[in-house]
Order: sequence, then C-alpha cells, then structure tokens
Amino acid sequence: MLSVASAGQAEYLGTDRLAACLLKFSAMTWKIVVGIHWEALKLWLKGERFVRARPLPSRSATGITSGVRAWRMNREWGAGNCAVA
Repeated sequence: MLSVASAGQAEYLGTDRLAACLLKFSAMTWKIVVGIHWEALKLWLKGERFVRARPLPSRSATGITSGVRAWRMNREWGAGNCAVA
C-alpha cells in the first residue's frame, strides 16, 4: 500500500511571483545547458575528438528487422503491421 501526505499553505500567485518562477526555472535550464557545453569545451581543449556513432544497419545478419527499426515501424504504422519485407 502506498500512502502519501502533503502539507502546505496556499499563497497568492500574482504576476510578480509568476515572473520570478519563470526566471528561476529558465535560469536553471540555461545553467544546465551551459554546464554541458563547458564540460565539452574542457574535453575539446584537452584534445579529445568527437566521434560519431556508426549508423545502425538496416537489417541484422539473420535478416530480422533491427529492434530500433521495428520500434519506428510500430510507432508510424501502428502495432501489428511490422512485417519484414
């Protein structure tokens, strides 16, 4: 059984508070983006190279459709219409 309780106090949500929340969470998002790029820059300055992932094969060695391709086909065409051509 799961039991959850929450306690708090209702407060007025005016334009000023709404603007403050918007700025707070926007700043948090930008902080994360800047942090990721900062770490990437440090790696690049150390001489690390960017390596692209190899493209997925369209079919596996057994001729069975790959899992990612099957998932995409299920998503686009609906489940049950994922036959191997």
